[in-house]
Amino acid sequence: SESDRACADKLLERICADVSDLVRRALAVTLRNSTNLPHHLAKVLIADIDSIAVPILTSSPVLTDADLVDVLKSPAAAKVRAIAQRQTLSLHITQAIVSFGDSAAIAN
Repeated sequence: SESDRACADKLLERICADVSDLVRRALAVTLRNSTNLPHHLAKVLIADIDSIAVPILTSSPVLTDADLVDVLKSPAAAKVRAIAQRQTLSLHITQAIVSFGDSAAIAN
């Protein structure tokens, strides 16, 4: 139901704000393939440290090309490589990886 969904979203927001990176990483790993992960929480997770961001960047279907390009413009090599490992990439993202990525990201 809608109220259950709202309650779940609030719980996920609290977990995303947890001080323990182990808790946030468990959330990222658990929800990396979920189409139910709220977009705003996916963005919070990809802005986190590499060990939390990478599972979401590699697999999350809720991220948009714009989200991925924002990450590709950053100097975070592990995050760029994670995007390069996604199952499917649009032409726009592939071009951005070539423009912003390092040789390891391009090799993927």
